Amino acid sequence: MKKMFGKAVRDDTENYLRAASPNERRCIARDYLDFYRGLAVGGTYDFSDGSNLSCPSTYTRGLQKCIERHPQLSVVTINAESNSPYFEHYPKVDLEQHLQHLDKCKKDGDEDKAIQNALPGILDTKLLPSIPAWKVFILPLSEKRCFIAFFYSHTLGDGMSGLAFHQTLLSGLEVSHIENELPPSTRSKDIGPASDTPRNLPITWPFFLRTLLGIFLPKPLLSILGLEALNNAVTSATWTGSPVFYNAEKHTTGVRTITIDGTIVSRVLRVSRSHGVKLTGLLHQLIVGALSEFLPQSADISQFVAQTSLSLRGALNISGDKIGNFISADTATLPKNNKMRCEAEAKVNWSSAKAITERLAAVSKDLRNHPIGLLPYVSDMRSWTLSKVGGSRDCSYEVSNLTSFRPVSPGGRATIVKMVFCQPASVTGAPLSFNVVSVANGPLSIAVSWQLGALGFDAGEDEREIVEIVCRKIELGFRHLASTS
Repeated sequence: MKKMFGKAVRDDTENYLRAASPNERRCIARDYLDFYRGLAVGGTYDFSDGSNLSCPSTYTRGLQKCIERHPQLSVVTINAESNSPYFEHYPKVDLEQHLQHLDKCKKDGDEDKAIQNALPGILDTKLLPSIPAWKVFILPLSEKRCFIAFFYSHTLGDGMSGLAFHQTLLSGLEVSHIENELPPSTRSKDIGPASDTPRNLPITWPFFLRTLLGIFLPKPLLSILGLEALNNAVTSATWTGSPVFYNAEKHTTGVRTITIDGTIVSRVLRVSRSHGVKLTGLLHQLIVGALSEFLPQSADISQFVAQTSLSLRGALNISGDKIGNFISADTATLPKNNKMRCEAEAKVNWSSAKAITERLAAVSKDLRNHPIGLLPYVSDMRSWTLSKVGGSRDCSYEVSNLTSFRPVSPGGRATIVKMVFCQPASVTGAPLSFNVVSVANGPLSIAVSWQLGALGFDAGEDEREIVEIVCRKIELGFRHLASTS
């Protein structure tokens, strides 16, 4: 036995790897409670040869390459129900348990619609705890095209990990040699040390005290004292959807996807750069405008609390081709835009978008005082996660942008022409999640996902219809900006 992160764990088994880190324990607790099932990062693959896209052997060598390259794909979580989970190496991965072919619905009139219709079923899949927590779904689109979705537990990796997987898969598909079983000797057991350690993510005393006071002191008193607590962003004037809830029988993910043509994206980025704004900063403005459109015009709701996922790979000096969990988050308060009631008035607040851009750039480079740096102080992750049920959500929406994927196809047998990134229904997460990824010189994909019932509308209101309106507003925003370039 030995101690890591203050917990006693086993190290006397042949396949023992290491103890789960604080953020990994958070993800494990969500998985175990069925509060969050997994990420999906998918690509539309265009095959130039006569490959049989319905035959599992077409993908076998590519998947074997992924397992050889990424040791996280051969990992299982042990003692997930406890406060001391740890990881073990899984000696023999059976690809039949990790590969599933989907039937394209004949009613799907186009590729985007087919993918959108397939995503909820993928995201609501329960991964088996006894084998590595990932699965690949193949959706045929035509004789030479298919959608390949990599679905995996957040415990194994962040969103960027999905891009790393697809780059490896693309390279592996160039190899025609097929092996029925992956030799164990070719796989590394080294998943590397945890990144979210107190040494890597130091917490200063002022930050710690502000957080602590924010838990125990009333918000008005904090304001009088001039203290802005970490968890003080949400007020009675913040839209946060429904209270946190979990219904095992009705736990379902809603998904709506948006595809923005690459030409429009290029024009919009050119306009944004002229204002010193990057895509994520612009997206916040378009989302706030769209959400302001459908919320009632009342004094009760006057602001949104926006959460942005941050990649710490740059600050931690970790490459983008590695699977692992290297994320944090930043929170900002944005006022509701009551002026954006018609398309003609849809103007971007460039100064606000620039402020968000500059803040995200600064925070992602500084490893101090990240919220996940506080997780070592949570002694019972499962109880802490369960305690959120019934309470208010801590933000209005989340934006997670994987930026532009630049796939390299060595031989040209297959190319990736589109990407989609989506999160599942998240019991303790934001009411709405905007998941963004693009392909270099190609289209931009925004997948909007939510836990059905989490938006908090009256029973007679159709959540899907409201999300459709929000998505349409965002699309119009892109087109309007492109027309001004």
